[in-house]
Amino acid sequence: MKDPELIDVLIVAADIVLALGLRACLQQYGYTVAGIASDAAAAERFFKETDVDIILVDINTIPGARDGIDIMAELIKTKRVPVVYLIEEADAGAISRVKQTYPVSFLPKPCNGNHVCIAVELAMHNFISCAPPDLTADVIATARDAINRKKNDGVDKEIILRQGSSIFIKRNFRFVKISLHEILYIEADGNYVHIVVKDKKFTIRLSLMQAIRRINYSRFARINRSAVVNVDAIQSFNKEQVEIGQYEIAIGKNFKESFFRQLGFQ
Repeated sequence: MKDPELIDVLIVAADIVLALGLRACLQQYGYTVAGIASDAAAAERFFKETDVDIILVDINTIPGARDGIDIMAELIKTKRVPVVYLIEEADAGAISRVKQTYPVSFLPKPCNGNHVCIAVELAMHNFISCAPPDLTADVIATARDAINRKKNDGVDKEIILRQGSSIFIKRNFRFVKISLHEILYIEADGNYVHIVVKDKKFTIRLSLMQAIRRINYSRFARINRSAVVNVDAIQSFNKEQVEIGQYEIAIGKNFKESFFRQLGFQ
């Protein structure tokens, strides 16, 4: 069973050596590969049957009447996802056609593993932050320079991307997808916040207020200076605290009125 937190990538390329190399690179950096499609029919089948998050497509080598650009033009009519084109050379006509499919990143051939990782990371950010407003939620954060990124004592860079009912958090060399309804609460810890889901905790370098603004989820309620909770995850509460899963979180005196109002108590 697919881990719902991992980003699923569809590879569209007729060159099997290239495709297998891309798959190995992606898996090395923590992504999953939904499938390798060598023609239009296979690409359409994988795209329909799998919850694809991003597509890598070789622009030149797809056999048949439809090339990689034609395939992408058809697929994004069903669902808009970030597209990364692999390009060795392309004429002005091809570039003009590419523009109509909302590409968000390009990967020159030949490419190495680090370049693949950078292209995918940039594509996720560019798609969420630059796509037309009817395709994604508002921009939630500005991505750091992906090429120069470094781990900082094991703590994520300050990046949260919101897309629909999910957020993407950058963790080292990949994005992790978290459904908003799975978040139990968010807690401040100095210059960091912990995003707590069932059995897991994600730590990022942001203030609590920055995290709240960037996630922008209407079901969050601030209950003390250091925590917001997902009201849909509350199992019980009284005037002093709420219970969410195995956690008990105190309700601050200055936050009681607004918290209970959000729950519907006047």
